[in-house]
Amino acid sequence: MNHIKYFTLIFLACFSFLKGEQASTSDFTPKMVKIGETEFLFYMTSEKVQVSRDLVKSLNDKKLLLIVEMCGEPYLTTEISAVASICPGNIYGMDIDPLGNLILDQYAQKVIQIVKNDLSIEIEAVSREINLIVSQDAHKFHQDQFKQQYDYLNVHHDTLPECKIIHDLTLIDWNMSKGTISGTLFQDTGGDRLLVALFPGSVVGIITAESPIYPKDNQPPVFPGPKTLPYHAVLSPVDFHGAQTSGSSKGQRISTVVRGIVRGDAFNKIRDEAIPLTPYRAVQEVDALGLKTFKYQNGLVLKELNGVRKVDLSWNCKMPDQENLEILKTDPKANSEIIAALLNMFDITGVTVEDVHVRHLIKKDGGFSKIELLDLDLPNDYQVVLLNSSTLPLDYKYYNISEDLTGDGYPWFHLYEFQPQMAMLLDKDLFQRLSLTPLEELIYRHEVIDNQQIDGIKMIPKAVTRIDVFAFPKK
Repeated sequence: MNHIKYFTLIFLACFSFLKGEQASTSDFTPKMVKIGETEFLFYMTSEKVQVSRDLVKSLNDKKLLLIVEMCGEPYLTTEISAVASICPGNIYGMDIDPLGNLILDQYAQKVIQIVKNDLSIEIEAVSREINLIVSQDAHKFHQDQFKQQYDYLNVHHDTLPECKIIHDLTLIDWNMSKGTISGTLFQDTGGDRLLVALFPGSVVGIITAESPIYPKDNQPPVFPGPKTLPYHAVLSPVDFHGAQTSGSSKGQRISTVVRGIVRGDAFNKIRDEAIPLTPYRAVQEVDALGLKTFKYQNGLVLKELNGVRKVDLSWNCKMPDQENLEILKTDPKANSEIIAALLNMFDITGVTVEDVHVRHLIKKDGGFSKIELLDLDLPNDYQVVLLNSSTLPLDYKYYNISEDLTGDGYPWFHLYEFQPQMAMLLDKDLFQRLSLTPLEELIYRHEVIDNQQIDGIKMIPKAVTRIDVFAFPKK
């Protein structure tokens, strides 16, 4: 039995496009990353930026009335798409495109032509949709499926060369408020998450591709078949800066999707010429006690604690609030057993309990609280061990620590899965690159449970992040 829930949202597209903090630039050399079996190409050209802005202008000028439908079936994607208006014709003197087809079809054809001209890829069996993401709107984690493309394969499989199913995703600012960030969250293979970032004034283009899997030779694939794309979810605009807020209304953004089938050799040529990107992915080790250690290529180390250890905050001194954080300072002697255990598990020598500086960072609201902007009164040269004393329900995951990599040639923020039973070791420079992640509920949802949730989304209570900082001076 199918369980379907419909939520209808009616609004007039009468917002203006604002240039924001970061303007899109042309980049004719795609960047490529692989997550699971899905290949991602990040690309953007000046022509696609203009087409995306023309789409926003068309929505504004035509004052398109959109009826938005959300369908939540257990095995189908959960998406918000423009569907037929129940109010065709003229409303309050405004011309309405009752189906939204004209604007969407024109946009999709332009995208298809750009992909053909710039990437030499021709798309067949096309389908398209538009998602409108407004303040405090959240989509479930899901995995897309491609029914129209599978139908095409069923009919033409014996005459097609090797092909790939692709998904052209474009993230477009539609009046996002200044000082916000939006994007799409992708679940990486090791458990961490990548937030592909969209800033005010910007456009982000992604093509994903995956080879269809056939049950047997010369037989068509069967829908629904293997799901393409990793788990992902739309993040509505949220505050970007830890110490600032853009107010209760964060603005709007658009996601457009053009799906289809392309020749495998044509896509592979572009893929092989693209600049390769590799997310931070940990190498797992297990010690003699069965405790896990995860080592990242950037030097960050996560190590499983031997037993549950609760950090004592009984005796503390309050430091000035910074970056929307409450900051506490405690005497290291109050947590001498924990400090001794950390010294032992990370083989830190030449340091006594009294040498250690202990701070506690408590976050209740705001955007990314940057460590580099904090004055924690720490030694000039030190290494840090972090413990995560945040508490979430069992159905949620811990992404309280993140790193902004958008200034290093990556299109994403890296969200580390930092469970409370782990300790995180890092040097001073890496520590200062980190941030405390915004407390947006979607960021912490369990992707599989969220995807299978049919009767509504279980919301977590107002979350609070608490990160305990143990700074060990280098001697």
